[in-house]
Amino acid sequence: MSPQWTTFRISDGRKPSFWQALGKQLMLVIQLLSKLRAACSSLDLLMQSLRLLVMLRIALACFFDSSTSCHS
Repeated sequence: MSPQWTTFRISDGRKPSFWQALGKQLMLVIQLLSKLRAACSSLDLLMQSLRLLVMLRIALACFFDSSTSCHS
């Protein structure tokens, strides 16, 4: 086996090719985007539940306190 082919091997570990490095960077970016999307969806879920809690609190305040304005 000629030594010039060892530069294109990942298992060699010394010098990956340009396309291998680019592929690795793309995989990292895709993983980061999927993690970011998961974090955003959980944050959105958290905001929806907080909004629901605020609405529930306003409804309970209106129910128990008739002097509170219930137009909001």
